[in-house]
Parts: sequence; structure tokens; C-alpha cells
Amino acid sequence: MVYGAKASTVKGLSQDIIPSRRWEAWREGVEDYQYLYELQQAINQEKSTHPEAAVSAQKLLDEQVNRVLKNPDNS
Repeated sequence: MVYGAKASTVKGLSQDIIPSRRWEAWREGVEDYQYLYELQQAINQEKSTHPEAAVSAQKLLDEQVNRVLKNPDNS
């Protein structure tokens, strides 16, 4: 998502943007998803060369994702 600002070359608003907490949390969530996606891709690549390590890493990743999903109100 791109927002224009006075100093930006992107056409848009004529004033600086001050992000809200909600937008900051949304951005952090998108970044978290990207990190998890990249970690999953790395685990998938390791399956052929280091299967035991990949299984261990997959288990750890799954445990942490499930822990977060079971506690949605814990920030």
C-alpha cells in the first residue's frame, strides 16, 4: 500500500501521513506472515538434504503458529 505525502514523489495527499496503531499492527502482521512464509520455504528446501532437521524445524514452526492462533487476545 502506498500513501502519498508532501515529500513523496507519489501523487496523493498533500499532507504528511501519521500512521495509526491499527495500520502499524496491520503492517506488522503482513511482515510476520512474510517471515513465516519464507521460513516455510526454507524448511521445504531442506527436506531433501536434511530431512531430520527439516522435520524438527517444521514441528517447531507448527507449534509456534498454533500457540499464537490459540491465544488471539494475547498481544
